[in-house]
This record gives sequence, C-alpha cells and structure tokens, in this order.
Amino acid sequence: MAVTDGVRQYMTGAGPGETPHGRKERVYGSMRNKIYWNMVVLSVVTILLTSVIILMVSYHVYVGQIQAGVRNEAIQIENGYRQAREPMEYLNSLATVGESMRITIIAPDGTVEYDSEADAALMENHSDRPEVMEALESGYSEDRRLSETFGKETYYFAVLMDNGKVLRVSNTMDS
Repeated sequence: MAVTDGVRQYMTGAGPGETPHGRKERVYGSMRNKIYWNMVVLSVVTILLTSVIILMVSYHVYVGQIQAGVRNEAIQIENGYRQAREPMEYLNSLATVGESMRITIIAPDGTVEYDSEADAALMENHSDRPEVMEALESGYSEDRRLSETFGKETYYFAVLMDNGKVLRVSNTMDS
C-alpha cells in the first residue's frame, strides 16, 4: 500500500480501493442498478402486453369486417338471384369475378345445388350444417367453424330465400 493510500484511508475512513465516500457510493450504485433493471423489465413487459392487446383488438376488428362483408354480400346476392331471369347464370357470373367469398345454394332437404368453389354433385348433404338448419327455422343464420371442404376456419352466413332454398355465403378467416 502506498503512503497516499494510507493517508486517504486515515483521512476519509475509506477502505482499500474505495473512494472517499466508499460504501455509500457502492450501495447507491447497486440501488441504481436495481432501479435501472426493474425499469427495463417493466418497460419490456409493458410493451409486450400493449402489443398483445393491440393484436387482439386488431384481430377482433378484422373478424368484424369479414363478417359484415359476408352479410352484405349475401343480401346483395339474394336480391340479384331473386331478380335474375336465369339465377344459375347469375351465380356463375359472380363466381368468375374472382371474389374470395364462396357461394352455395342448398335445397331444403340439404342437397347442394350450386357451389362456387366445388362440384356441387360431389358434395355431401348439408342438412346437418348448423347455419343451414337455423336458416331453415329462423330465416337466417351465421356460424364460424372449420370448413369440412377446405379445412380452414370459415365464417358462414345463410339466408332462407323465397323459393325455400338456403343461400349460404362464406369467407375464410385467413389472417
């Protein structure tokens, strides 16, 4: 130990390697580190929670927009179908537009008479589909589930038409 170190220790009471305020600065530095890291962790947690909340709200808005779009499209298709001289030609013209929505016409017994994305003759009976059953009872229905045809989460809106058939319009919930 040098003479100057010994004099400093004697004059200030500081131990070897300590500054004149010695332990107080080390305790203060340690407290400062604790506060700093607590603030970092708190900031990261706050950012993550805010991101999750924003993501959930955005997804909810997205789903609402898809559902509103499918409902509006179903109403327009039903009106066009009712007014068309050749309803099947009208539906075929809609299918060629390249719309992402799927259109299905289902007879009261569940037979698929038309589908814009699959061969209706090869499709199974739809009388057990929740939206079809409810539309036949109450006039309209909606459902959100995994599509049995395409294996994707899909939103369905079904409406009972004047001729007793069910018009079902659907869109996948791809995000």
